[in-house]
Amino acid sequence: MMAIMHLLNPLKLCLSVVLLLSSTLNLVVGQNLTQEQQANTNRTLKIGYVVYEGFTPLDIWGPMELLFQLSYQRNMTLAVVSHKKGPVNARSPPHAVGHNPEISAADYSHMINPQIIATHTFEDAPHLDVIVVPGGAGYFHFAEEANNTVMEDFLAHRGPEADYLVSVCIGSVVFARAGLLAGRRATTNKAAWTWATDPSHGSNITWVPSARWVQDGNIWTSSGVAAGIDMMWAFLRHVYGPVLDKLVNSIEYTPHTDPDWDPFSVVFKVPGANQNHTLTDCEAPLPT
Repeated sequence: MMAIMHLLNPLKLCLSVVLLLSSTLNLVVGQNLTQEQQANTNRTLKIGYVVYEGFTPLDIWGPMELLFQLSYQRNMTLAVVSHKKGPVNARSPPHAVGHNPEISAADYSHMINPQIIATHTFEDAPHLDVIVVPGGAGYFHFAEEANNTVMEDFLAHRGPEADYLVSVCIGSVVFARAGLLAGRRATTNKAAWTWATDPSHGSNITWVPSARWVQDGNIWTSSGVAAGIDMMWAFLRHVYGPVLDKLVNSIEYTPHTDPDWDPFSVVFKVPGANQNHTLTDCEAPLPT
């Protein structure tokens, strides 16, 4: 029995040292956090995705992977809000292609159909601290062709109550039509630039042509599709601090850390963009 006790005492000592070091590390990390980051670390962040039929899967699931992984360490809730509860199709209903007037109609019935489950409607959505709006071809049908403003009405009402507003791709058009980008800088999908930035979608908006993503106060907007993952990394790093760097390495993802690196503004010849911008980016895994 005494022999066992002699073995346990060093183990207890080692455990005490580990706990002390851990406590010290947490204190140091806490001291490096901004007041905003510390407050977010100590609360449950209520996140809401606003979705519609014909969403682009990567607009949702790419940034969602970062949220999912981070929720191991930070308290979050997730609501998926749409016009009705239940499955929401990524495959778009037939519609005219809004940013290409040469194509009068398109049928997408041959495409595969991943889905996301809407947990709430626009009428019963809970309070949301973060509202995320993806892009997708279905927006032309859901909002423009049908002249349906339910998403914009929801965002116009709930947007000012949220701490953060985040859009991917043409999700920024939804913000614009809801009046949330007036007086703000923003960016959007470069392939759909001319259509997305049309003044009919909202006035007094400074659209930034050479941007992977743009932060203006509490509003974050990104370029098309994959750019949403880079923006979500930058956004969550702003919200929670450098804990994000170890996380992106754990999923073997290398974020583009420069919001002004935007080769697709060159590829798609976006008016006002720097056409001499390099198309090559030499990012590497983040130091941890």
